[in-house]
Amino acid sequence: MKKSFIGLFCALMAFHANAQDKPFMFGFNASLDWNSYALIDDLGVTDFQGTLNYSSGITVRKYLSPRLTVSGALNYATRNFREYLDYSKFRFLEPIDPSLIEGPTYTYKNGFIDIPVTVAYSIVSNDKLEIFPSAGIVNSVLIHEKMERAGEESPEHRPLKYNRYLIATQIGFGLLFKQETFGILIEPQARVYATQAHNRGPEQNPFQLGLSASFLWWKQK
Repeated sequence: MKKSFIGLFCALMAFHANAQDKPFMFGFNASLDWNSYALIDDLGVTDFQGTLNYSSGITVRKYLSPRLTVSGALNYATRNFREYLDYSKFRFLEPIDPSLIEGPTYTYKNGFIDIPVTVAYSIVSNDKLEIFPSAGIVNSVLIHEKMERAGEESPEHRPLKYNRYLIATQIGFGLLFKQETFGILIEPQARVYATQAHNRGPEQNPFQLGLSASFLWWKQK
């Protein structure tokens, strides 16, 4: 599946490569992201908290018509979150039990390679500005993971493991400020993952909110 999506990404970037009058843009992008995981508390004492994450990489943008574009990127992205164990929640059952105390905090640090491919249609398009909605898919492949612990460790705790491949749908709303030789793109984005982050339960499909910024150069055929 991953090979097919990478092939789709390459095919979309090459589409209309020989067009004489449709510009091509390339450059760098970065985003700040907040992730929520909808994780199941299967221990009864666990709280999960998303953290501020980021992504950065290279991006390309191809005009298929004056208003229709296809875009792709190759990014490094983090998917970090924290897990809190708090056994004091059960203190009302055994008020004198010394083990019913606040437990440790686990911080999961995960790095992914993201390959988003999106299509956009400009509802406003002139020499200085484009405004457009966008939609597409994002393929994510885990490349490294790390867990850090603070506090006393529970003998019952089972460290979470990320699934190594995630796929998400993405929607956005972009503003492209254009100059003669370059452009600056600002785009709020939202992602809903079709695959689970973990295998502990059926509801562990994360969603993500982000704000992306790109600096792009024009390449005119």
